[in-house]
Amino acid sequence: MKNLSPYFGKFAGRRSVSSKLSLDLEYKTNQRKLNDENKIIIDNSTLGERVDGKDATNLPLDLAPQGALDDPQFNYGSLIWKAIVNVLTKIVTAPCRALGALLGGSGEKFAAVIFEPCEARLLPPELEKLGKLAKPLEQRPQLKLAVKGRYDEALDRDALADTIVKLDISRRAGMKAPAANEPLIISLTDITVQTALDELAASAGDDATKLRAQYLPLAGNAVTGLLQNARKKLAEKGRNEATDAGNTYYPEMFKLLKAKQAMPDIAYSTLASFREEAVKNTLTAVSKFDADRVSVAAPQAVKSSTPMLVATMLALSVK
Repeated sequence: MKNLSPYFGKFAGRRSVSSKLSLDLEYKTNQRKLNDENKIIIDNSTLGERVDGKDATNLPLDLAPQGALDDPQFNYGSLIWKAIVNVLTKIVTAPCRALGALLGGSGEKFAAVIFEPCEARLLPPELEKLGKLAKPLEQRPQLKLAVKGRYDEALDRDALADTIVKLDISRRAGMKAPAANEPLIISLTDITVQTALDELAASAGDDATKLRAQYLPLAGNAVTGLLQNARKKLAEKGRNEATDAGNTYYPEMFKLLKAKQAMPDIAYSTLASFREEAVKNTLTAVSKFDADRVSVAAPQAVKSSTPMLVATMLALSVK
């Protein structure tokens, strides 16, 4: 294809140094309508310097064109080159899928790294994925990787609020803070946790007061209060009723506190940035892939198509 360098300059924006083109073309006409199915294979393609010009396509580096034969703008040659441009464009715009195919796996899975809501920790399958991706990237120094952190406000908000409220409760209850990679677990049947929830409920407004009155009616005066406490301690039925009421009340109060938790916008963008850094740090840790070849994009809000999972996207470019 070296002899076709002028065409590469116009349609691909670069000269062709060397490459081999194989075509498998099938054309059918029906009532002066052309339909075709083409297989175009380009082997060992090496592109040269960039070509400037008004007609040059700016490529950063399934074919089925169709048209009417009597259309004055219909041109066989332009269809072929349009098909080639489509191939090159698809490789450029979905390079991680192409790289995934080279690795013998599903190309789709290399286009994204999956996180659980409110998490920037990499799941084991994602760690394995990045390990497989690091080696071919290390062997191709001309490639750069862009990591595009994303967040789903609906999914991440609930999980973020859950974490914030649990941290507040654990601090008030005197619990030891979990390590960076440990889950935060509290028991709503623990008396110290319930006391912490009562403290938070006191500052949660009328909704919290109404919720407590619904499940744990307040004593009318000091005397009836003492009698209620005595009944709880001495009567088995009273103790069971109090326990059942508490087991219902405290989970409901926890949900109310989560719903009322204020969430600054920066929380979402920070979470997305943490996810980007997790991908970048993992890639550079498992291989000799230079950190300078990994860039991070501005965090992006999305609506996740996968329940309870949020994807951070990957994209390749040429240095």
